[in-house]
Amino acid sequence: MAADQAGMPGTLVLAVSPSTVYVLGRRRLGLVGGWRTLTPLVKIDCRHLIVEHRRRGLVMQIDFTDTTTGSKLEVEARLLGNLGVTDLLQNLGGTDTTGPG
Repeated sequence: MAADQAGMPGTLVLAVSPSTVYVLGRRRLGLVGGWRTLTPLVKIDCRHLIVEHRRRGLVMQIDFTDTTTGSKLEVEARLLGNLGVTDLLQNLGGTDTTGPG
């Protein structure tokens, strides 16, 4: 696996509280397993968060920007099998930047 060889987690997990978004790394892929060893990667206060997303076919590209540092985290979510992604983005005040067409 390329992510493993680069020392990167296989998947990212978003944990959201009313005040904070946490990005956690998980080595193991799939629905089952790998949940006990999550590595904290990023913590962003929701007051300093800009969320932008755009759809490209069956993939949603999501940008999380920390306005205090200007740091941007770009992730992709498959729209199939990820129930609730749209609701999550809406709850975070996300802006759809998908162009016409």
